[in-house]
Amino acid sequence: MKTVLQCAVMLVVVLIGVPGYAAERLVPDDDFNATHLDPDKWFGRDYSPAVPSASTEAIRQIQDHRLRLVYRSYGPTDSDSGRLRSELTLMSRNPAAVTAI
Repeated sequence: MKTVLQCAVMLVVVLIGVPGYAAERLVPDDDFNATHLDPDKWFGRDYSPAVPSASTEAIRQIQDHRLRLVYRSYGPTDSDSGRLRSELTLMSRNPAAVTAI
């Protein structure tokens, strides 16, 4: 048992000394230098059921060379119970190119 523990400790020490390298270099798919989102790269959708007294605010924009997503959803004001589902999405037209965020 003592030999197994010594081997395990030695293996950990050796592995700690081995430098790690990324499998591939990260390359931005979009640098967000434009004034608007590029429709050739991105598309979005928002969903909120048709509830007359509910409202949503959806923002997808580029601000200071960064993607800014804002989504506010307000439920009906005629009740204080129940649930309201709403969602905002932004999807890449080429999802295979996105390997990290």
